[in-house]
Amino acid sequence: MISIILPLKNEEKIVNKSLTDIFKIIKKHQIKEVEVLCIINDTNDNTEKEIKKFIKEKKSNQIRIIQSKPGYGNALLKGIEKSNGEIIVIFNADLINEDILIFAKNKLLNYDLVIGSKNITYSIDTRPLIRKLITKIFNLLLKIFFNYKGSDTHGIKALKKKTLVELINLIKKKNIFISDIIDTLIVLLFEINNKKILEIPIEVKEERPSRFKKRFFYFWRDLYLLIKSHIVIKNQLKKYFYDSINENWPKILNKKEFKKRFDLIFNSLLKNYDFKNKKVLDAGCGLGLITNELIKRKSDVYGIDISKKSVEYLKNKFNSEKFMFSSVAKLPFKNDFFDLVIFTEVLEHIEKKDQLTALRELYRVLKPKGFLVLTTPNLLWRPFFKFLEIIKIRPYHGIENWYRIKKLKKTIESLGFRIIEERHFNFLYPTKILDYFEKFKFLSCFMINQGYLLQKIKKTK
Repeated sequence: MISIILPLKNEEKIVNKSLTDIFKIIKKHQIKEVEVLCIINDTNDNTEKEIKKFIKEKKSNQIRIIQSKPGYGNALLKGIEKSNGEIIVIFNADLINEDILIFAKNKLLNYDLVIGSKNITYSIDTRPLIRKLITKIFNLLLKIFFNYKGSDTHGIKALKKKTLVELINLIKKKNIFISDIIDTLIVLLFEINNKKILEIPIEVKEERPSRFKKRFFYFWRDLYLLIKSHIVIKNQLKKYFYDSINENWPKILNKKEFKKRFDLIFNSLLKNYDFKNKKVLDAGCGLGLITNELIKRKSDVYGIDISKKSVEYLKNKFNSEKFMFSSVAKLPFKNDFFDLVIFTEVLEHIEKKDQLTALRELYRVLKPKGFLVLTTPNLLWRPFFKFLEIIKIRPYHGIENWYRIKKLKKTIESLGFRIIEERHFNFLYPTKILDYFEKFKFLSCFMINQGYLLQKIKKTK
């Protein structure tokens, strides 16, 4: 089913034409399973009466009238919540588009989101020059603060409802946005998830007197809130990144770095460890590259990850319920449960405020004298890798909170861990030269990665 959401505020003069245009397209393309949700948004004119009149004249049972709290954002959220369709179309009363509905009818073809853009080739925008200028400024700020690659976020669009479910919960929980900025967040979410987005040209005409003067203040207020909260928003959206790279992880993975890490863990730090029948937690198991080796060594393996797709993949692959969707900061295991925990290249991908909690949780679930293998990058190298991200060589956009070597060692010892062995390594070229440097302990502070074998002991008073 297709759900067409039509937010309405004081649209008595044009709502009949809007509904007429929608149903002409529906009839022309024989769209059978469709509903039109008219969301009444703080209206003080006869908009609702006009809709009821249209329903009576056309004898339509496909239209629903829904009341919402004031604000375009509230109207849009209410429409999404009340919709029954798997595909959602968002129209404005003064802008209905046939092409958008055609994509919706065909379940967006190969796309997850189709946007009607005012700013691409073949678009026709007859709005006043000042409104066009404001749109361009807004899009420029999106590129600066969010690295947005598109040309338009605000306006008509068609999209898959399933992707929006977590977004709606996020908006309610964080209260990040109000009013018009809501559909900008929707587009940002789709992009950060690497969803397929298509922009199509549209023609924008003024069907009624412009409300630009009334909206002017609210536009700048919302823009201010967007910029002010951009760090919070980006951190929230980054949480979706790990599911989005799930299928492409084997291509994204730095194989040289992983081989070095693998050798460090199994052929150095745990060289003499007896894995057989030991309860082992792969904390941040991803697609199970470490898990595979643990199972080969006859360990009783458990895994946790914040990517639901990764967890489902490993459950199916190993036919086991021991893989769980969970944060390291809140582990679903009882105290003193594991003989060994492997926590490799995960700490830096946890929000800063939760990193200490995560380390405490790992201490809690380890048995007395149990072992923790921890690897994580050296903060010294963070600017270099940030530069690689900017120039698109390093395709990573998740959470990044790296540790200084001295600070990390001090932290883990204060929690009750004893450092059994410490190793540092590089994985950049020229390989032979950098590998040679690893032999000298006094150069450890210059290495890219730090690795530790830790043992749980009683905390010192």
